[in-house]
Amino acid sequence: MVYSRPESLAIAVTTTKNTCLKTVQSGLLSEKDLDFPVSRILRSLFLLGLFDNPPKSKKWEKTNPLGLAEHRAVALQAARESIVMLKNEKGFLPLKKDLKSIAVIAQAPPIRS
Repeated sequence: MVYSRPESLAIAVTTTKNTCLKTVQSGLLSEKDLDFPVSRILRSLFLLGLFDNPPKSKKWEKTNPLGLAEHRAVALQAARESIVMLKNEKGFLPLKKDLKSIAVIAQAPPIRS
């Protein structure tokens, strides 16, 4: 089944709300833990003009920025610049073909608010 954007958003919001509610009710998460992420979501919606009366034009709904040629070109350039050459110390490479998983570990970037 294929859902429209509003239907997909409604499903995602409902699922997330229900999951968060169950997690808070079970004591695994406090309401305070949700304050920051929820505030970021609400700020984004505010900046999009979705709380305006009437709401701003929804031109952003009609475009798919991921499909734009200029965005694909930037993504391709980023991929080219992020390729890392590995030094094959101690004959570690190539990896065995029967590996079921591999971990790539790095420091997480700082969270910006």
